[in-house]
Amino acid sequence: MKTWEKRFFSLIVAILAIFTVVFMGCPTNVGGTNLGGTISGTTNSGGTNSGGTNLGGTNLGGTNLGGTDSGGTNSGTDSGGTNLGGTDSGGNNSGTDSGGTNSGATKYEIGDTGPGGGKIFYYSEAGFTMTDNNQLCHYLEAAPENMSDKLPWNAQGTSAVNTGEAIGTGRKNTANSISISSHHRAATACRDYRGPNNLTDWFLPSKDELNELYKNRVSLDVPDSLTRYWSSSGGIVTQAWSQSFLRGQGESSSQSTSFKNLQLLVRAVRAF
Repeated sequence: MKTWEKRFFSLIVAILAIFTVVFMGCPTNVGGTNLGGTISGTTNSGGTNSGGTNLGGTNLGGTNLGGTDSGGTNSGTDSGGTNLGGTDSGGNNSGTDSGGTNSGATKYEIGDTGPGGGKIFYYSEAGFTMTDNNQLCHYLEAAPENMSDKLPWNAQGTSAVNTGEAIGTGRKNTANSISISSHHRAATACRDYRGPNNLTDWFLPSKDELNELYKNRVSLDVPDSLTRYWSSSGGIVTQAWSQSFLRGQGESSSQSTSFKNLQLLVRAVRAF
């Protein structure tokens, strides 16, 4: 066949191929790129893609720019990633949080049941410092009942203990008394008390802490009694501060020192 005949024949074949593509609709795949149909593993511009990059359909494994996403960045409902506005049960959440940090502590009123199962009898918004460990506290909580037995402050009747009288000193007073002598029955009973919720930080109240309990005795349903209550504040070697809870008495007249071997009432308290 002559050279010009060969060229003419090749031109005819090319024209027929173009005619087939344009008018017959046959799919053409050039190098793995799909221009219209379904392909698994390549770049897909319009169909269903089960492995590559999907710009508009349903994506079961690649990057999804418009469908449902259960693992990446989601501006709707997110079950595992970063959540920018919906309900979040695991990731970073600027919406509803069901398990994060609580920025507000529980607030109590006088007479409310406290964490130890007792009754709240004192609150300070500014707080007060416990002298044994410098803990800042806001509440004092009294045990729901007195110790079952009346107790002496010190069974031997005499003891020299360095104690304070202010709010915040009772816990240290209690520890100091017990460290000096095992005969400090009232302090030991309060230290060993656990309360309804099995807490271990109860103590014998100081003179001023006991007075706050006296002032709120009606809210706490503390019964009237001719017998006085011990504080942990030791007045002198043979006497310690105590307080009567009879109604109608002023604070100053209800407080006085009593001999340490007397059997008086004991009510444990705690601070938090």
